[in-house]
Amino acid sequence: MDSLLQSNELDKGIAVAKAAIETSRAADQRPSDELYVRPIQKLQAAKRNSEVLDLMTLRLRDYNQPQVWRQALFILLQQSGDSKEVGLDILRLMRATNSMLQRPEYLEYAALATEAALPGEVVALIKEGKASKVIADPDAKLDEIAKAQAERMGDEESTLTAYAAKPSTLSVAKTAGATGDAMVGYRRYADAIPLYKAAIAAGGDKELWTYRMGVAQALSGDAAGAKASFAQVTGQRKRLADLWVVKLDAPAAAPADVAAPSQLTPESWNEKRRHPTGLAPFFKKRRLRAPQAPAEAGDQGSTGIPASCFAVRIVSEVLTLVTLGAEVRCAVRNDWKLCRSRATTLSRKSISPLSI
Repeated sequence: MDSLLQSNELDKGIAVAKAAIETSRAADQRPSDELYVRPIQKLQAAKRNSEVLDLMTLRLRDYNQPQVWRQALFILLQQSGDSKEVGLDILRLMRATNSMLQRPEYLEYAALATEAALPGEVVALIKEGKASKVIADPDAKLDEIAKAQAERMGDEESTLTAYAAKPSTLSVAKTAGATGDAMVGYRRYADAIPLYKAAIAAGGDKELWTYRMGVAQALSGDAAGAKASFAQVTGQRKRLADLWVVKLDAPAAAPADVAAPSQLTPESWNEKRRHPTGLAPFFKKRRLRAPQAPAEAGDQGSTGIPASCFAVRIVSEVLTLVTLGAEVRCAVRNDWKLCRSRATTLSRKSISPLSI
């Protein structure tokens, strides 16, 4: 395999790697991780993005490790563009696979769930992050987000059951689907399923609600129902649906030597760059949002979150944290020159998936 890859006979090298992988699996042996990593490196260099994800999806069958999930899902997050709903769905899978390993992922998830009006999900997420020690206790920023969302949450959960049964809820696709999302945020997965079915029956976005119904089924323990739902997803969430099926089928994670993710410590943000896996730069940009600052007088939709703003950018595969301050209004877009008010942006430049 290596000789073919080194001589730029990429397709042949990948074919040899895949054959060796299947031979090992047929013998009930786990393939060497190098059979995945080396071709992925070359596919990266050739910018064959879809095939990178194909091979990383296969890798997850044999290396069901949080760091491997994180690598694959960061690639998918990079390719999600500006779709906040898809970004939220990717982060939910990251959470379900225990692959949220660093604080910025919690900030991004909290921002998107806050914007989607899911306070119960935000509060539960931050509690999990603290329980796993990824989020420090105290953490001023995330503590304030949790406090604001807990106040916003109020007695929402106790009223959901009655609200979900109302004909006016079930007959409007967006209302039914949004109520299903709220149920999932409170871990009431079985209760969310009929609401997603109602959203589909009312003529809503079939792909969106079918996908999210599959997630609710998976989280409720109905693997067969989840797979049936994921099989119907054919649009932009197709890759996510396939990854959920991999998660459902994957054996329990076993110890393995895999490409280790870089740790976002204060020291590593500014240290000399050295790529641990030798992978070529691949990604250009990825913006991560933080919760919006409080609305000014007359503004709608304030979440009560202070107007703190930061930007994180990757230069030659290394994250550098820059704290901009409470009133800084800057976001990096496209060529890093477009600014907008009260936004936080995590832009990624030249990041290699196996270095995450």
